[in-house]
Amino acid sequence: MSFLNLTPADIQAISFGFLFFVLAIAFFFLVTTAYRDPIARRYATLALFGGLINLFAFLYSTTDDLWLALLYRTVSQAFSIPFIAALILFSIVVYEKFKPANKVMRDIAYALVAIDALFLLPFLSDITGTNYLIGKLTESPAIQLTPEAGPYLIYFIGFFVVAVLFSFFVMFLLWRTGKSKEARIMGLLMILALEIPVMTRLAGYGPWYGYGANDYVSLFVTFLTGPIFAFGVTYAILRHQLFNIRLIATQVFIFALWGLLFFRVLLAPTLTDALPDIALLVATIVLGIFLIRSVLHEVTQREELERVSANLRDLNETLEEKVAERTGELADEKIHVETIIENLPVGIIELSAGEVIERINSTAEILLGITREEVTGKKVAEWGKEKAYQSLAAALSAKPKEERESAAEPLPASGSAELTITYPHEREIQVQRLPFKLGTRKGELVLIRDVTREKAIERSKNEFITIAAHQLRTPVSGLRWVFNILRSGELGKLNKDQKEVVESGDARAAEMVQLVNDFLNVARISDERFDYQFSKGDIHPLVESVRNGFAGVAEQKGVKFSATVDADVPEFMFDPEKISILLNNLVDNAIKYTQKGGMVSLSVSKEKGGIGISVTDSGIGIPKEEQKRLFEKFFRSRKATQMFTDGSGLGLFITKSVVDNHNGTIVVHSEEGVGTTFSVTLPLNPNGKPE
Repeated sequence: MSFLNLTPADIQAISFGFLFFVLAIAFFFLVTTAYRDPIARRYATLALFGGLINLFAFLYSTTDDLWLALLYRTVSQAFSIPFIAALILFSIVVYEKFKPANKVMRDIAYALVAIDALFLLPFLSDITGTNYLIGKLTESPAIQLTPEAGPYLIYFIGFFVVAVLFSFFVMFLLWRTGKSKEARIMGLLMILALEIPVMTRLAGYGPWYGYGANDYVSLFVTFLTGPIFAFGVTYAILRHQLFNIRLIATQVFIFALWGLLFFRVLLAPTLTDALPDIALLVATIVLGIFLIRSVLHEVTQREELERVSANLRDLNETLEEKVAERTGELADEKIHVETIIENLPVGIIELSAGEVIERINSTAEILLGITREEVTGKKVAEWGKEKAYQSLAAALSAKPKEERESAAEPLPASGSAELTITYPHEREIQVQRLPFKLGTRKGELVLIRDVTREKAIERSKNEFITIAAHQLRTPVSGLRWVFNILRSGELGKLNKDQKEVVESGDARAAEMVQLVNDFLNVARISDERFDYQFSKGDIHPLVESVRNGFAGVAEQKGVKFSATVDADVPEFMFDPEKISILLNNLVDNAIKYTQKGGMVSLSVSKEKGGIGISVTDSGIGIPKEEQKRLFEKFFRSRKATQMFTDGSGLGLFITKSVVDNHNGTIVVHSEEGVGTTFSVTLPLNPNGKPE
């Protein structure tokens, strides 16, 4: 029977040639456009080996040489080995794109690939003429469409069926159990466009055993296996936009040209006649691929440019909206900040680097009796002696307390000064200057605070403390006089218990006198009446007095006490009374907070440029977080309070004041449970008051 006057051999040749053509096109497109995608690479491998199977099957139909025809058909079937392996691995790759494959599935896949590789040996043997799988060829391929089946071919066909069923099962699982819609669609597409056509292709083994050898078998198989190429094209369209709608004219033209040349090759009467068309087909395939890729690249670039332009337009619109929104926010924030500055209870004057007044708030206007219109934009040096500007000039040229006796340098950065102004009203103010830098802009903020009420309260408090201390000193001194008379025995001899009571009372009275003295000293310091009488003298007698005064106390408590002065310590300028207070306070604290069996030492030495006084103990130590507050008025360490409830917390405050007024320094090094060292450094200035 014939079909369009074609013999069965012609139909078979056309079928194999068509499949080779479409699979070759699929391979070239996937390799050149989608090689980065693992599924596309696996499919390209399938297309490659499928194309080689059909190529050598096609060559079988083009020769009358029996040995060469048998070789072509053997090689064609041998390429089924890598095709089966590629099919198995392809199904695993597709499955794992959407969900992990379990160990059993992987083990079965690898086992099938290993068995598949074993069939390569008999195929290679058949090339030498053993006929294990591929039998003999006794007639021309134009008459005998396939060689005879070898005795073991049926086993290979059976294995082929098992491999295809495994691949089908994997895709069926993906279709039925895939969690995403894309996974289920991919599984179904694979079943329809790959698994079923490959199964149908197995019908091609029918003629090997004498079944279905008619004109329509090859065409039927061909048109069912064609969807393999359709799957590749569909996947490329959906996944990689291979057939871009903008390229459709170019693609249709090139595909039509390829198809025309391919069928010219198939219908050529001889290979010699087909050679020019084969060369032209190869050239058009190569040029067509490059043409489509170049057009696709150009279209892609144009689309990318359009996308970037659209994104830039959107970004520009968004940016403009954000800029407008942020500008509004900044304006609101500026108004908010200016409102806060304007209503602060502290006067603020902003000075530029050139001492020009840039800003002044309402509080500063009220305190200094000026208006911003009068002074903004003017230099500080421009103010004369007009009464209206006296307070402003005084505030801007104020000196810190420690520099009040020096002349006309302005208040240093971050320093503070207190002064009294008389215009528009008499007030006591505190002035502080803070430098700032914003980019290239530099300047200072002058902060002015009205402390009139605070000073009045502080004076009242100090007056109360002074009066109370003086009122307490007289009766306490009387008590000590009474205790001394009783202890002397002038009123009769005291027994042991009476002596202990008298001595305890006298000690308490002495502590009260010391507390009264501390209160008076603190009041004098606050009122700046803690006067100093500097004279050049020797510190040895003061240290000796401290040693004698605390020797009995230390011995009674069981603390080893030593006081030494290096021989090279020279005479220097100091206030003996105040340094005596300093030494007594430090040694008293050291002995008081050192347990029995501990050690306290006082040492005086000459240091570079000054005199060093060090008091070291092995006492309870001071917590690190409390050390920075040691010199605050009324502060006592937590551990000190637990050990001795008595104490005013004024001793170290007074000590720090003495050190400061000698222009010295005092530092503390302490560790809990180890001990404490107070180190005082006084400047050595034999020519006058310390500077």
